[in-house]
Amino acid sequence: METDPLIAKSPARGLKGNSGKPESGLEQIDEEEKDQTDEVGQVTGNFGIWQFWICLSVSMVKWVDAWHHLAIIFLAPVTEFQCAEGDYITSADQCFVINNGTYETCHKWEFDTSIFKQTIISEFGLVCDKNQLPNVVQSASMLGGLVGSMLFGVAADRYGRKKPLIIGVVGQLVAGVAAAFMPTYELLLLFRFITSVAVGGTMAVSCVLCMEVVGGKWRTIVGTLYHIPFNFGHMTLPVIAYFTRSSWRIFEIAISLPSALLLSYCWLTPESPRWLVATGRGEKALPILDQAVRANEREFPADLRESIRRSPAIVKKKPSIFDLYRTPNLRIRIIAAHVNWIICGLIYYGLAQYMGRIGGNIFINVSLSGIIELPGGIFCMYLMDTFGRKKTMVASKLLIAASMLLITQCSSEDENATERIILAFFGVVGISTAFPTLHLFTGELFPTVLRNVAIGSGVMFSLLGSMVSPFVLSLDEYGAYLPPLVFGLCPLVSAASCMLLPETLGSELLHTIEDCENFGKNSDNTKQGKVNSSFVGDESSTDKPQ
Repeated sequence: METDPLIAKSPARGLKGNSGKPESGLEQIDEEEKDQTDEVGQVTGNFGIWQFWICLSVSMVKWVDAWHHLAIIFLAPVTEFQCAEGDYITSADQCFVINNGTYETCHKWEFDTSIFKQTIISEFGLVCDKNQLPNVVQSASMLGGLVGSMLFGVAADRYGRKKPLIIGVVGQLVAGVAAAFMPTYELLLLFRFITSVAVGGTMAVSCVLCMEVVGGKWRTIVGTLYHIPFNFGHMTLPVIAYFTRSSWRIFEIAISLPSALLLSYCWLTPESPRWLVATGRGEKALPILDQAVRANEREFPADLRESIRRSPAIVKKKPSIFDLYRTPNLRIRIIAAHVNWIICGLIYYGLAQYMGRIGGNIFINVSLSGIIELPGGIFCMYLMDTFGRKKTMVASKLLIAASMLLITQCSSEDENATERIILAFFGVVGISTAFPTLHLFTGELFPTVLRNVAIGSGVMFSLLGSMVSPFVLSLDEYGAYLPPLVFGLCPLVSAASCMLLPETLGSELLHTIEDCENFGKNSDNTKQGKVNSSFVGDESSTDKPQ
């Protein structure tokens, strides 16, 4: 009977090199073996000036993508309003009036324009029985990101990385600007969705391109630093919003037009040479590799050139999400991982929007939350390597829970906004630590044959969580304590699910499903093999978290 390649037992691991010392903990043995035969990597090197400029320029798309992902904070900020019809207001929510002695529903309102002169709420009257429609805009945006990452992922495998990336940039430029001119809510919703499809596509494809031009331990380093422009986008979005607060249309144009600068990818960004070689287009990869050799001051041996020129297309059977549920241990881990991903998505985007309605200065609050994310994401690397992935995950979730639950005990009056803001910042630190930890932890919990699909499915669940977050925030109309209560209880569920997972710090990376089944069954087999301070993503990975 033929052995299932996904479950087949892996070779002996934890072996020592010629020096008699354990191999480096930054790379899988599989990846080290592949590096020996990775012809593209032998030509370009793992990292050099060529890779630096490509990764730097391509990662800039995340800056603009952050503006679109978080735009709802300033497109639909909380705005005070009152009914402009009738003789007497009969309801505190300004939705009903007595007009000429008749009890009627209000259809016209006056909005507070002291901060924002015009928002989608004030222009389209998204209050009273339409108060959930701004949340639908954000959920549609997250759904668009999910659809875009899947569609562009397929396109990137079939047509290469560069073309879908440029199409995505054009899409978010054109659809983003067009959204600013939509005369109705329904058309705005449609074009925000289209914009988000393009944004999701550029985020997915740009990450793949960055991962494919670097090698070895640099995949982990670049994979972490690649997301920093998103933090800068978060920080700078309030600046744009402040100077365009006269109209949401001007704001929408302002966050969309900079995508025109990214059209320089047409000339500055090469196609992925690894994709060209893997699809049997080695001849087209040679000029790109020549550029890399000149920039990195390396040599291009004639035998390697000829081998790449004649490289055949590689066809691999890809595992599916259903393979994650094939065995008992896999099922437990993927369920626990998905619980953490969906809650992380819920809290990250929920907190980002909550900072815009918690009180105080909306521009300062949102900008500071973006600034706080940056050191949190970097500091988590120290925590993970010192205390382990599991403890870092649990501690970060408990920090979020504590900060959010304490907010429920604060008064909702404006004079106490500082107290709530400070507590919310601790929640931001917690989620900025939890998200990168979860990415690494997920990669280490699953074997090489399923690692990419595990992370990719996790990203999908995080986007599902982000789609729910605006509706959680809308619970504040029933009580100001309800959103932070939900954001405080969910991390407790997430922390509890982490208790089902084994610690992976100091353990060897898993290769097959059989390895995964055996891993963590006793305290000994989690500490054998090489020290695993971080995993190296597979070259074929197309799913990365946002």
